[in-house]
Amino acid sequence: MYITAAAEEQVVKQLASRATRLDTQAVLKILDGKRIFLAGGALMPGAPNDYDLYPGDGQPFNHVGIRHVISNNPKARIVCETGNALTVRIDDQTVQFCSFMKTSLQDLCDSFDFAHCQAGVTFEAFRDEDDGTSCYRITDVYASENWVQAKLQESTFYTGSEYPLGALLRVLKYEKRGLFIGKSWMDSVFHVLRDLMNRGFRDRDDFRRQLESIDLGITDGGNMDWLYEVFDLNGLVKSSPTDERQPSDCVENPDAPF
Repeated sequence: MYITAAAEEQVVKQLASRATRLDTQAVLKILDGKRIFLAGGALMPGAPNDYDLYPGDGQPFNHVGIRHVISNNPKARIVCETGNALTVRIDDQTVQFCSFMKTSLQDLCDSFDFAHCQAGVTFEAFRDEDDGTSCYRITDVYASENWVQAKLQESTFYTGSEYPLGALLRVLKYEKRGLFIGKSWMDSVFHVLRDLMNRGFRDRDDFRRQLESIDLGITDGGNMDWLYEVFDLNGLVKSSPTDERQPSDCVENPDAPF
């Protein structure tokens, strides 16, 4: 971070404190002590809408195992499952077990396409030597310089994405939630459109994955060829990067300040 040591220490404490709002004991039982990253909008002020969890050990979440544990917990239920995440409700908290993976917390946070999402913590399981019980502890906290800048200026901004089509729709959502100052959201729109033009789409499947990256059900049960042709006519169908899972859309408290 490009802030003073004292300010950085305060940020770390703030993010760690917000992370502890997650019911880690319930998650620990579901994942059997698996190392995890908690990142994104759940670390903003105010009560989170949900908590996005990512594998912290390089291995994807076992959705079959999670479903089995949930089925034996009367206080938990499956909300939905997409290619991006398995979403569950545990008591009064919504937790998303995301498919997207990165090798480190920093790489994960830096991959998010808006500045206010680029913060996270690492949870690792420890066993108490006295009573033998296990618990999650925070072993790492990270916030990008983009996150710090967004916090200081009290406005988010687009940071780049391999999936700019999804980012374009998120600009509109974040603008409605008041996460931009004034008309600054327009600058993000221009940058997203630039990336969209530069990236293009490899084929129909690549275009569909762009739409699926935002988990809004746009492609569910529908023929998207007509929309694909709109982009094709505008010369956006061309070579594109190798496909990779998109991180689950982060969600914030729309009324909370930075």
